[in-house]
Amino acid sequence: MANAHSQRRFLSAWRGTSTLAAVASSVLAVAVLAGCSSGSASGSSPAGSASAGQGADVTAAKAVIAPFLGQPSTFPVTEPLSKPWAAGKKFAFLQCSTPVCGQVAKSFTAAIQALGAEATVVNAGATAQTAQAAASSLLALKPDAVILSGADPVLYGGGLKALADGGAKVVSIQINKDVTPYGISFNYSDPTSASRTESCWPTG
Repeated sequence: MANAHSQRRFLSAWRGTSTLAAVASSVLAVAVLAGCSSGSASGSSPAGSASAGQGADVTAAKAVIAPFLGQPSTFPVTEPLSKPWAAGKKFAFLQCSTPVCGQVAKSFTAAIQALGAEATVVNAGATAQTAQAAASSLLALKPDAVILSGADPVLYGGGLKALADGGAKVVSIQINKDVTPYGISFNYSDPTSASRTESCWPTG
Protein backbone atom coordinates (compact mmCIF):
# COMPACT_ATOMS: atom_id res chain seq x y z
CA MET A 1 0.00 0.00 0.00
CA ALA A 2 2.83 2.40 0.84
CA ASN A 3 4.39 1.85 -2.58
CA ALA A 4 1.02 2.32 -4.29
CA HIS A 5 0.45 5.55 -2.37
CA SER A 6 3.92 6.83 -3.33
CA GLN A 7 3.25 5.91 -6.93
CA ARG A 8 -0.05 7.81 -6.96
CA ARG A 9 1.65 10.90 -5.63
CA PHE A 10 4.52 10.65 -8.11
CA LEU A 11 2.27 9.93 -11.04
CA SER A 12 0.06 12.89 -10.24
CA ALA A 13 3.13 15.00 -10.95
CA TRP A 14 3.37 13.58 -14.46
CA ARG A 15 0.65 15.87 -15.76
CA GLY A 16 2.01 19.23 -16.90
CA THR A 17 4.75 21.26 -15.30
CA SER A 18 4.31 19.77 -11.82
CA THR A 19 6.02 16.53 -12.75
CA LEU A 20 8.92 18.36 -14.31
CA ALA A 21 9.59 20.22 -11.09
CA ALA A 22 9.24 17.06 -9.00
CA VAL A 23 11.61 14.97 -11.11
CA ALA A 24 14.10 17.79 -11.52
CA SER A 25 14.09 18.50 -7.78
CA SER A 26 14.84 14.87 -7.00
CA VAL A 27 17.68 14.66 -9.48
CA LEU A 28 19.19 17.94 -8.29
CA ALA A 29 19.18 16.75 -4.69
CA VAL A 30 21.17 13.69 -5.75
CA ALA A 31 23.60 15.92 -7.63
CA VAL A 32 24.20 18.08 -4.55
CA LEU A 33 24.81 15.07 -2.36
CA ALA A 34 27.04 13.36 -4.90
CA GLY A 35 29.15 16.47 -5.37
CA CYS A 36 29.66 17.05 -1.69
CA SER A 37 30.21 13.44 -0.67
CA SER A 38 32.72 13.06 -3.48
CA GLY A 39 34.82 15.83 -2.00
CA SER A 40 34.68 14.48 1.55
CA ALA A 41 35.34 10.85 0.67
CA SER A 42 38.55 11.30 -1.28
CA GLY A 43 41.61 9.69 0.23
CA SER A 44 41.98 8.02 3.61
CA SER A 45 43.32 10.98 5.56
CA PRO A 46 41.30 12.57 8.38
CA ALA A 47 38.75 15.20 7.46
CA GLY A 48 40.29 18.60 6.85
CA SER A 49 43.77 17.36 5.92
CA ALA A 50 44.08 15.66 2.52
CA SER A 51 40.66 16.79 1.42
CA ALA A 52 41.42 20.38 2.28
CA GLY A 53 44.57 20.11 0.19
CA GLN A 54 42.44 19.16 -2.79
CA GLY A 55 40.26 22.23 -2.42
CA ALA A 56 37.30 20.55 -0.70
CA ASP A 57 35.70 22.10 2.36
CA VAL A 58 34.62 19.05 4.37
CA THR A 59 32.80 21.12 6.96
CA ALA A 60 30.79 22.88 4.26
CA ALA A 61 30.04 19.54 2.63
CA LYS A 62 28.68 18.10 5.88
CA ALA A 63 26.55 21.20 6.39
CA VAL A 64 25.02 20.79 2.94
CA ILE A 65 24.29 17.09 3.42
CA ALA A 66 22.88 17.39 6.96
CA PRO A 67 19.36 18.59 6.00
CA PHE A 68 18.95 15.60 3.70
CA LEU A 69 19.90 12.91 6.22
CA GLY A 70 16.93 11.25 7.91
CA GLN A 71 14.66 14.21 7.17
CA PRO A 72 12.66 13.54 4.00
CA SER A 73 10.90 16.62 2.74
CA THR A 74 7.20 16.78 1.99
CA PHE A 75 6.34 15.54 -1.49
CA PRO A 76 5.41 18.64 -3.54
CA VAL A 77 2.39 17.12 -5.32
CA THR A 78 -0.54 15.60 -3.45
CA GLU A 79 -3.34 15.85 -6.01
CA PRO A 80 -4.64 12.32 -6.72
CA LEU A 81 -4.66 10.88 -10.22
CA SER A 82 -7.94 10.97 -12.09
CA LYS A 83 -7.02 7.59 -13.57
CA PRO A 84 -4.13 5.10 -13.27
CA TRP A 85 -0.92 5.74 -15.15
CA ALA A 86 -0.98 3.88 -18.46
CA ALA A 87 1.46 1.00 -18.79
CA GLY A 88 4.51 1.38 -20.98
CA LYS A 89 5.67 4.86 -19.97
CA LYS A 90 9.24 5.54 -21.06
CA PHE A 91 11.74 7.91 -19.41
CA ALA A 92 15.19 8.73 -20.79
CA PHE A 93 18.18 10.41 -19.18
CA LEU A 94 20.91 12.01 -21.28
CA GLN A 95 23.98 11.43 -19.12
CA CYS A 96 26.78 13.96 -19.32
CA SER A 97 30.43 13.00 -18.86
CA THR A 98 30.88 14.02 -15.20
CA PRO A 99 30.87 11.61 -12.22
CA VAL A 100 27.87 13.46 -10.77
CA CYS A 101 25.81 12.68 -13.87
CA GLY A 102 26.73 9.03 -13.44
CA GLN A 103 25.37 9.03 -9.89
CA VAL A 104 22.21 10.83 -11.00
CA ALA A 105 21.71 8.24 -13.74
CA LYS A 106 21.78 5.39 -11.21
CA SER A 107 19.23 7.08 -8.95
CA PHE A 108 17.07 7.99 -11.94
CA THR A 109 17.02 4.39 -13.14
CA ALA A 110 16.14 2.97 -9.72
CA ALA A 111 13.31 5.46 -9.18
CA ILE A 112 11.71 4.99 -12.59
CA GLN A 113 11.93 1.20 -12.45
CA ALA A 114 10.37 1.21 -8.98
CA LEU A 115 7.34 2.87 -10.53
CA GLY A 116 7.03 0.18 -13.17
CA ALA A 117 8.17 2.38 -16.05
CA GLU A 118 10.99 1.93 -18.51
CA ALA A 119 14.22 3.82 -17.80
CA THR A 120 16.82 4.40 -20.48
CA VAL A 121 20.18 6.07 -19.88
CA VAL A 122 22.18 7.26 -22.87
CA ASN A 123 25.75 8.49 -22.59
CA ALA A 124 25.77 11.96 -24.12
CA GLY A 125 29.51 12.45 -23.62
CA ALA A 126 31.10 15.88 -23.55
CA THR A 127 31.10 16.98 -27.18
CA ALA A 128 28.49 18.21 -29.64
CA GLN A 129 29.03 15.10 -31.76
CA THR A 130 28.36 12.64 -28.92
CA ALA A 131 25.48 14.69 -27.50
CA GLN A 132 23.68 14.92 -30.83
CA ALA A 133 24.20 11.21 -31.49
CA ALA A 134 22.72 10.44 -28.07
CA ALA A 135 19.63 12.57 -28.67
CA SER A 136 19.14 11.08 -32.12
CA SER A 137 19.32 7.57 -30.71
CA LEU A 138 16.25 8.30 -28.56
CA LEU A 139 14.01 9.26 -31.47
CA ALA A 140 13.20 5.62 -32.25
CA LEU A 141 12.42 4.95 -28.57
CA LYS A 142 9.74 7.67 -28.53
CA PRO A 143 10.15 8.44 -24.80
CA ASP A 144 7.44 10.17 -22.81
CA ALA A 145 10.04 12.31 -21.03
CA VAL A 146 13.71 13.17 -21.46
CA ILE A 147 15.86 14.66 -18.70
CA LEU A 148 19.28 16.24 -19.14
CA SER A 149 21.70 17.98 -16.82
CA GLY A 150 25.27 19.18 -16.73
CA ALA A 151 25.51 20.31 -20.35
CA ASP A 152 24.58 23.31 -22.44
CA PRO A 153 21.62 22.30 -24.63
CA VAL A 154 23.33 23.91 -27.62
CA LEU A 155 25.53 20.79 -27.76
CA TYR A 156 22.50 18.75 -28.79
CA GLY A 157 21.87 20.85 -31.88
CA GLY A 158 18.29 20.25 -32.98
CA GLY A 159 18.14 16.90 -31.19
CA LEU A 160 16.17 18.04 -28.16
CA LYS A 161 13.68 19.97 -30.29
CA ALA A 162 13.17 16.87 -32.43
CA LEU A 163 12.38 14.84 -29.31
CA ALA A 164 9.94 17.49 -28.10
CA ASP A 165 8.28 17.65 -31.51
CA GLY A 166 7.93 13.88 -31.27
CA GLY A 167 5.85 14.21 -28.12
CA ALA A 168 8.45 13.94 -25.34
CA LYS A 169 8.50 16.34 -22.39
CA VAL A 170 12.11 17.56 -22.28
CA VAL A 171 13.36 18.70 -18.87
CA SER A 172 16.67 20.34 -18.01
CA ILE A 173 18.38 20.96 -14.69
CA GLN A 174 20.42 24.02 -13.71
CA ILE A 175 20.90 25.56 -17.13
CA ASN A 176 21.41 29.30 -16.84
CA LYS A 177 19.99 30.42 -20.16
CA ASP A 178 16.74 30.53 -22.07
CA VAL A 179 16.07 26.88 -22.89
CA THR A 180 12.83 27.37 -24.84
CA PRO A 181 14.48 27.45 -28.30
CA TYR A 182 15.83 23.94 -27.69
CA GLY A 183 12.44 22.34 -27.13
CA ILE A 184 12.86 22.18 -23.35
CA SER A 185 9.52 22.67 -21.62
CA PHE A 186 10.86 23.11 -18.09
CA ASN A 187 14.22 24.05 -16.58
CA TYR A 188 14.75 23.49 -12.87
CA SER A 189 17.11 26.19 -11.62
CA ASP A 190 17.95 26.62 -7.95
CA PRO A 191 20.80 29.14 -7.49
CA THR A 192 21.00 28.27 -3.79
CA SER A 193 21.61 24.59 -4.45
CA ALA A 194 24.07 25.41 -7.21
CA SER A 195 26.11 27.69 -4.99
CA ARG A 196 26.08 25.17 -2.16
CA THR A 197 27.32 22.46 -4.52
CA GLU A 198 30.13 24.69 -5.75
CA SER A 199 31.13 25.57 -2.18
CA CYS A 200 32.04 21.96 -1.37
CA TRP A 201 33.14 20.65 -4.76
CA PRO A 202 36.93 20.14 -5.13
CA THR A 203 38.39 22.74 -7.44
CA GLY A 204 42.03 21.79 -7.25
